[in-house]
Amino acid sequence: MNLLITFTIVQLVTSSYADTESPSLVAQSFKNDPLVSKVVRNPPSALIKVTYPGRKVSLGSRLEPAQTAGPPKSVSYEADHEKLYTFMFLGPNLPPSGTVPLLQFLHWLIANAPGDDVVKGDTIASYFPPVPYPDGFPYIFLVFEQNGPLNTTQIPNMSFILSRPNFSLEKFAMEHHLNGPIAGNFMELSYLEFVPQVATTAYYLLKAVLGALG
Repeated sequence: MNLLITFTIVQLVTSSYADTESPSLVAQSFKNDPLVSKVVRNPPSALIKVTYPGRKVSLGSRLEPAQTAGPPKSVSYEADHEKLYTFMFLGPNLPPSGTVPLLQFLHWLIANAPGDDVVKGDTIASYFPPVPYPDGFPYIFLVFEQNGPLNTTQIPNMSFILSRPNFSLEKFAMEHHLNGPIAGNFMELSYLEFVPQVATTAYYLLKAVLGALG
């Protein structure tokens, strides 16, 4: 009987922490990834819980493109509901590059989110699904704490496709006096399962040509 009670308590404790990650684990995961650490030089300590249909994002997990075609069904993070936050989702720039500084393609940007309710924030760039690339480029979710409301009328709408490349999260954070990032997460997208081999060959051929020209 005592053994059964002990087992039940362990199960309850384990399940209560199943969807959390320690601050040290989140920051260390950002530091350990060779590309993520170049994009986010000040790693967050808390986790953004991001759930797509059928799959949770978990610090480098690999998702299928079909799963990320639409926005996540839920996004949450530890927040003070009296404060406002900026949420962003970034991916590799066009064309992808591993050189520093790493400018990013902006996939999603929401400002003035009350607490962790990103749905009630102001959308500056609507959700644009990530595109799978060879070499496993990361897609990064970040949250910054705001000092007050951002005047979004003075921020250009970035939903237009040509406004999304060459995004600098450090420049944006500095211009709008954002604190953080305070929370984050990242993932990769499966490539070979999605892109035909001929496209893979064409990609590497184009990459070689651009490298020769550049």
